[in-house]
Amino acid sequence: MTDDERRTRQPLSMTRRYRRGLILTGLLCALAVLTASNRKAEQAASEAADGSIPVLAIPSDTVRKIQMEAQSGTLTLACADGSWSLVEDPDYHLDESSCNAMLTAVSALNAKRELQEAAGEDYGFSAPQATVTITTDSGEETLVFGARNAVTGDVYLQKAGESAVYTVASSKLNCFLKDKAALFG
Repeated sequence: MTDDERRTRQPLSMTRRYRRGLILTGLLCALAVLTASNRKAEQAASEAADGSIPVLAIPSDTVRKIQMEAQSGTLTLACADGSWSLVEDPDYHLDESSCNAMLTAVSALNAKRELQEAAGEDYGFSAPQATVTITTDSGEETLVFGARNAVTGDVYLQKAGESAVYTVASSKLNCFLKDKAALFG
């Protein structure tokens, strides 16, 4: 490089450096805001998937029985001292994780939506996919799982004796749609 080329090549002026710094700072701030916004959106989507409307809250240590009636038949699980047994066949070796998944599902059951039952509307409660009765130290709660919503894939749910209709994630129903063979552990 010649002396003339060096002289014509001026170092960056302070204003140009300042502008570049401001642009970089602005880009970093925008990235931070976008990241925080994405985290909030993911958290909201997760809560919506699980539901945020409380339907049933039962302390898990008070559950004594879970009875499931479905097309495959009726099964009753009994819990004593944290261990599960099948009432219909006490010597049957149960998969504890399946039983605990059911316990978790009823311990804190949240719905995505709450609807008022509309006259003439068919939610599938006349021929439910499953009816689940939970016996606790303080009484019983019965949940009736109706039809699946064709658009969302969620399942209609109603508590026995109440008129409100809820929609819950289909995973809440799926843990109860097990026959005896599926509960083998």
